[in-house]
Amino acid sequence: RYAALDRAFAEWPHDMHYAIKANATLAVVREMRAAGAHADANSGGEIEVALRAGFTPDQIVFTGVGKTHEQLLRAVTLGLKAINAESPGEVDRIHAIAQAHNTTARVAVRVNPDVDAGSHPYISTGSKSNKFGMSEAQAMRMIADMARRPHLKVVGLHVHIGSQITDASPLARAASTIAAMATALTHDGIAIEHLDIGGGLGIAYTEGQQVLSPEEYAAAVLPPVKATGLRLVLEPGRW
Repeated sequence: RYAALDRAFAEWPHDMHYAIKANATLAVVREMRAAGAHADANSGGEIEVALRAGFTPDQIVFTGVGKTHEQLLRAVTLGLKAINAESPGEVDRIHAIAQAHNTTARVAVRVNPDVDAGSHPYISTGSKSNKFGMSEAQAMRMIADMARRPHLKVVGLHVHIGSQITDASPLARAASTIAAMATALTHDGIAIEHLDIGGGLGIAYTEGQQVLSPEEYAAAVLPPVKATGLRLVLEPGRW
């Protein structure tokens, strides 16, 4: 499955960060690493699982709402590839930790694109009524402030609109939103490294259920990403 998804995106530089929340069994995480995956952690515990499985800090992105001080301290001092921040308060805490330890924290900003994933409401995370991420306008203002802070490096934009998605159009709209933001940031002199389009690719739970193929997924999200020239990050989980 990993190889099939990797092949679908072969035409563009990309990293696939296995979402450990899908199955944190150490043997499974090690298998994903052996296949070539990087890691997506949603808790402090998942960061430790990733490290035990052999991932290096620069192969781990840290996502999730309500990150504790201890989790952020661990993430900043490890020097993770990116901490996907969800709010100005979280950014303030990250900066304070980085300043106290005389280091630079690598931060991506999670954007809420107000896109209905078309899946069950309990696993949809990309509309403005959900608690996840910041609006485009809020995120742009926050990034401008972050770019002026000496102990922060804005490395990416992140979007994850939900799980068990079986329609390509919401994924394409979400990717287009952060691609347009990246272009605007470039015009403002703020250079980022990657676009993280999250995960959520659906799987068939019942016979005959229609789901997206890896190729259909890639065809939906690659055009806006390629227009920016930025590296792509994906966070496949249950798929």
